[in-house]
Amino acid sequence: GNYVFYDATQVALGVVSVERCALTVLGTILSHPCEDLYIIDVGSKSLGLDKGAHGVALMNSYGIVKDHPELVVESLSEEVGKIRTVGKSSLKIGDKVQIIPNHACSCVNMTSFLIAHSKDLVQGLISVDARGSFELI
Repeated sequence: GNYVFYDATQVALGVVSVERCALTVLGTILSHPCEDLYIIDVGSKSLGLDKGAHGVALMNSYGIVKDHPELVVESLSEEVGKIRTVGKSSLKIGDKVQIIPNHACSCVNMTSFLIAHSKDLVQGLISVDARGSFELI
């Protein structure tokens, strides 16, 4: 479950603060087509389309953009997302953002490995063992 990482749903429920969330998806700003819109290389294949597990109505986004309360992950296609600004943002094309997924369980299930990092340094890879092929007995 998400007790390993926590996620945006747990933040919305008041269970934990954003700082306690250990799982993020790293995205790059690809485009800035208008003043209040960014396009990123993170879509539903990495964040999922969950706006809150179990019908939580507290979610208004597809994740929390860490350190950027002015940004809302507004919509997702499979590979890209639209981030709307509510106020001013200094992000530029090429900048990286970390997004806390709404549902950590499904986010982890959509990848074969995680990259462990601390203080912006890669510490190693974590294989997602319970995913992929299996043998029938």
